[in-house]
Amino acid sequence: MAMVQSYPYEAVSNGDAAYIAALRDYLIGRGHEVFGFVTDMTRGRTSPVYRSAYDLSATAGWKVRQAIRAERAFVSGSVAQWAEPLRKKIGLRKTEPTRDKWTAPEARWLARELKRIDASCAILFFDAVGFSASIGQLTTVVAAPSFLRGREISILPEQNTCRIGDDEVAAQLSWLKGADCVAFNSRDDIDFARRYGFEKAIKINMGLPDKSREAPHQDSSEPTITFVGVAAKQNIESCQWFLDRCWPIIREARPDSRLRLVGTVVRGVDVTALPGVDAVGFVPDLEPEYRRAQVVVAPLVSGSRGVKVKVAEALSYGCPLVTTSIGVDAGDPNQFGEAVVVADEPGDFARAVLDLLNDPRLRRKRQALAAEAFNQNFSFDAAFCELTEYLKL
Repeated sequence: MAMVQSYPYEAVSNGDAAYIAALRDYLIGRGHEVFGFVTDMTRGRTSPVYRSAYDLSATAGWKVRQAIRAERAFVSGSVAQWAEPLRKKIGLRKTEPTRDKWTAPEARWLARELKRIDASCAILFFDAVGFSASIGQLTTVVAAPSFLRGREISILPEQNTCRIGDDEVAAQLSWLKGADCVAFNSRDDIDFARRYGFEKAIKINMGLPDKSREAPHQDSSEPTITFVGVAAKQNIESCQWFLDRCWPIIREARPDSRLRLVGTVVRGVDVTALPGVDAVGFVPDLEPEYRRAQVVVAPLVSGSRGVKVKVAEALSYGCPLVTTSIGVDAGDPNQFGEAVVVADEPGDFARAVLDLLNDPRLRRKRQALAAEAFNQNFSFDAAFCELTEYLKL
């Protein structure tokens, strides 16, 4: 089985990398031989050095076109002074990133690799779905673009004024021609694809280990609220929305409450003048942060129509969670039932957080419901069942 990317998403620790790694490890755990391919490391990059953020030792092979494998450190712009000379020495030529036009050399390289390993199936991730037509005659192809660009939604009215038409969004589906099956991480995008003729459409959700079983969530006595996120534009906007619109309401009602901002998102917000806010920043292990949280917030103001990794992660720890409608599959708004509070208005969001801070019994109830919601949506079997059923694995 082959897992294919056109850009080295596995080279960084983020939701995209975790999405691929979870499925790969699940398939290996079920006894399947998994090969990984990244079609061109040099496309638009300054460094030809590649290292996955995840352990690849269990894979049958992991090959990157035009790259040097680094075993210990992912090399980024910090080594720009020698990356270009190294590129010239080994004869690598930097090419520009092209998301709409795929180069013939990459397609030929991938076809040769699939023939070499005699792949029974190829799962194409993100922009690599553009190779569907090129390899469709070689093996069973599952195209997983993650989400359709242009269908993003927002709880902020001003961000919904420049939406492109559905026909323009549907043009992206032409990338998937040649695939035997398409896979999205939201029921809403699946329904959209089916309306445009893609009958074989399945859901590949985010799969995570069940942390609540490993160590059940401990209800802290400290009124702690936790936000976890990397320094992505949407996370920064969401964090700022919460700080500006919700945090003053919460602090007025509970002056003893504390907000912990975990992850690199702290680089994009200024909290020096805000009482009760701890800019924790990056931590190597998120578990202690989730364990101490009485409430986890995912105040997403914009994004794709699929459920977000931060939502799945909070549920995996059995945490009481408050999110906006962006944190729920737009095609299944009642997906989590009573396990998660969904509120788009700042006042409603703040009151939902305060209800959980003020009521230990409600928190315990939500902890139990969170564990159930996780098992139904993000456990490995639940996340990947449609893929394994389709491939008859």
